Amino acid sequence: MSELIGRELTPSLYDLLSRRMATVVVGTIDHDGHPHTAPYNQIYAMDCRHLRLAINRQDATYQSLCQRGLAMIEVLEEGDIAVGLKGQARVVAQNMEANCNLALVEIEVTEVKRDNSAYYLVSQGVRTRHREEPFLLMQRKIMTELKG
Repeated sequence: MSELIGRELTPSLYDLLSRRMATVVVGTIDHDGHPHTAPYNQIYAMDCRHLRLAINRQDATYQSLCQRGLAMIEVLEEGDIAVGLKGQARVVAQNMEANCNLALVEIEVTEVKRDNSAYYLVSQGVRTRHREEPFLLMQRKIMTELKG
């Protein structure tokens, strides 16, 4: 059951999104008004109100963020963390230096809601790993750029 808990990241959520690589699910509304979701792990909390994402400009998520400027980000992590972040999106840079195919998008958080269930615990979040080793170095450069 969802419960509104504020208009900015809690200290523990800020700590999570500013200190380690988490995979989140980003939800948008496409040009036809249909919901669209996709996982992303290049996310960084600048402060308790602003998140930065690296998103491929070819992704439907990017197109939807540019058209509507609205995002919903779901964070699922170990320790029974299930949080939805509603926000306004804006493109900070069309081309990131670390990867020219990526845009740097900033989300201003407007609402934070707890999505925990009374019936189950979130025991671990979505986990990813690199398919190829060279991408690990690029990932580090992208995260450094997100941190500004």
